[in-house]
Order: sequence, then structure tokens, then C-alpha cells
Amino acid sequence: MEGRGGSGTILVVEDEELVADLARDILQRFGYSVLVVNNGREAIDLYRQRSRDIAAVVLDMIMPEMDGGEVFQRLRAFNPQVKVIVSTGCERTPDIDEMLQQGATGFLQKPFRMAELAEAVGEAVEGGT
Repeated sequence: MEGRGGSGTILVVEDEELVADLARDILQRFGYSVLVVNNGREAIDLYRQRSRDIAAVVLDMIMPEMDGGEVFQRLRAFNPQVKVIVSTGCERTPDIDEMLQQGATGFLQKPFRMAELAEAVGEAVEGGT
């Protein structure tokens, strides 16, 4: 299997159950503990409760209630060092580029390969900003 192994807890924020389950399975295969929530409000609440445990966040951009950009801003307000990998099935937009300039540690285009997810998370956890 390609990609690097890792350790730590990853928060996956994804409203599509199939994609969330896939991300969890892939990350667990690579040695991570995984928490999954399906909307931005749950992500913010869980991150505030468990921020010391969460090594990185994989954040979907398009979700009901609160989009990924707003979640990113709120997570950064709580912890400016939060490691966030932005994920979307749409094209990369100026909003995503702005998030990367503001400190998001990576970008994943869906559908992603197993090794791509593991690599992006590994870089965020081990060597991201």
C-alpha cells in the first residue's frame, strides 16, 4: 500500500455518509484514530471539546447549515494553529486558495485516492504549518 502511516486523531467533517465512511476507513488503515461529523456546527463543537486530541481536520467545503469556509474561520479563531485539509468535489475556487493562504495545510480534490488522503493528512500532522 502506498502512502505513509501515521498516528493521532483526525476529525473528518463530511456530510456525504459514503465519503465520510471511506475517509474513516482509509485513515484507520493508515494508523489514525478518526472522528466523523456530518456538519459544521458539530465540527466546531467537537473541536472545541477535543482540540488537544485532534491532530488535523479534513473539511468538506459544501455542507448544509454552515459551509467549509465559515467552519475554517471559526476553527482558526479558536486555534490559529489548527491543521485543516480542505476537500471538495467541485473545482478549486478562489475561496479555497484564500483559505490556503490563511493557513489551511492542504487541498484534496474528491474523489481522492487512498494514498492522496493519507499523504495530505500525514503532511498536515507531521510537517504542516
